[in-house]
Amino acid sequence: MVEYIVLLNKNQRNLFFRLVRFEHAIMFAVFIAEIITAGGLLLFTPIIIFSLLVPIFSEMGAFAMNDLIDIKIDKINIYH
Repeated sequence: MVEYIVLLNKNQRNLFFRLVRFEHAIMFAVFIAEIITAGGLLLFTPIIIFSLLVPIFSEMGAFAMNDLIDIKIDKINIYH
């Protein structure tokens, strides 16, 4: 997936990040919860990184799937 994103031109990358709404996918809440349960700042071990990536990719996929399923409704709502 990362290789595919790198091969996109700038316009295509912008459209991809608009589709998945990457700005909403940043999981500060998950990171803060990990800090609280660990009792302080954490080292970025593979487990911590994966625990942050799972909700990010889940949310990105949910936004993309929602856009694909609701194409007809979104076209109607543009004019309202």
